[in-house]
Amino acid sequence: VQERAKGAREALRLARQEALRGTLIGQRNDATAAASRLQQNLEKAEEEEAKLLNLRADAAAKQITKKEVAKLVECDQAVREANIKLQAVATRVRFELLDGVQVEVLGSGKSQKLTGQSELLLHSETILNLPGVGSLRISPGGEDLSELDRRHRDAVQTLVETLQGLGVLDLAAAQQRLQDVNDLTAQIKLAEQLVRSLAPKG
Repeated sequence: VQERAKGAREALRLARQEALRGTLIGQRNDATAAASRLQQNLEKAEEEEAKLLNLRADAAAKQITKKEVAKLVECDQAVREANIKLQAVATRVRFELLDGVQVEVLGSGKSQKLTGQSELLLHSETILNLPGVGSLRISPGGEDLSELDRRHRDAVQTLVETLQGLGVLDLAAAQQRLQDVNDLTAQIKLAEQLVRSLAPKG
């Protein structure tokens, strides 16, 4: 009887040992799997952090604000309005030249050659050189015209300076850049959320 009891105790001890061993192996496997998942999350978080840094760098390089674009819209509109007013009161010269005849036009610091049928809108003193005939000096009159011309030049200068200050070629480029910045900002927020979910404690 004692032998049987001793054998039973030994069998029980071995069974408990085996059960404990199985439990420990299971825990070890769970811990290994958890460590593997954590490592994968860490690697993914580092990858997403690198993407996030790139997005932030892109956004910083393209930085432009709604206020800056709104100012540019105002400058562009001022140029258009000044140009419309200037063209409305400019002296209009239409001419038709015979084949082979050309007229040189000197005005506003520029020179150009015209042939055939053409039309000029003059808002400042202009000289027409007529080959074999001489020249015509046309001086559009009125203080309004010179004031409108000055306003137009000032508006153009302000627009050019604003474009240069923002580092864009035109209003459309500025608007596209603002859209790009808005898109990047949204991508940055999503990337930040993803990084936080992958590595909540940093």
